[in-house]
Amino acid sequence: MNQLLNFNNPLAKILSKIVDIVILNLLFILCCLPLITIGPSITALYAVSLKMAKNEEYQIIKTFKKAFAENFFQSFMISMFLLAGGIVLYMDFLFLNQFNGVFRLFLSSVLAVFGLIYVSLMLFLFPYSAGYRNSIKNLILNSLVIGLQNIFYTLQIVTLTLVPAIYFISSPMGLLTGIYFATFGGFALLAYLKSFLFNKMFSKYEPSSC
Repeated sequence: MNQLLNFNNPLAKILSKIVDIVILNLLFILCCLPLITIGPSITALYAVSLKMAKNEEYQIIKTFKKAFAENFFQSFMISMFLLAGGIVLYMDFLFLNQFNGVFRLFLSSVLAVFGLIYVSLMLFLFPYSAGYRNSIKNLILNSLVIGLQNIFYTLQIVTLTLVPAIYFISSPMGLLTGIYFATFGGFALLAYLKSFLFNKMFSKYEPSSC
């Protein structure tokens, strides 16, 4: 019994981490409800999960609230930038269907390049802004460079993002599973798993690692 109540034993640490993930997920969902706050909520989510993955000290609610407040305007502007970029890419994709032959192949290649850039920014902007302070311009440039220079890690993060999403939209059962998964810790769990990869990449560009 004494061993069971020892919060330094592996089982207690695992259970504590699970509880933290569930609480973090609930905070994230609640703060996303106004919809326009999705960007700041994602940044706050990563502000906590990056610390969790590093085993740094954190207080979930306090750390989340602080990151949400401090990064609100910048994260909101980033989310608007990504929304506008997504709309432009979608319109370009629809426009592409009007062409055939070599010209269509050329435009498809250009669109694929910009799509890769967009995906890299979408994956890296929020976690990068959660860990580092910078101007929006530099956040965009640095996120793009980090994503493209670490393509192996980027592919792993893309896999962690797309595989669950594809399964969840593949069937009614997948959708139901996705709803339960997202409600009871899914968002925070995925952010936590991806944070190990983000920390490995970001550490390469910190002065201490040079």
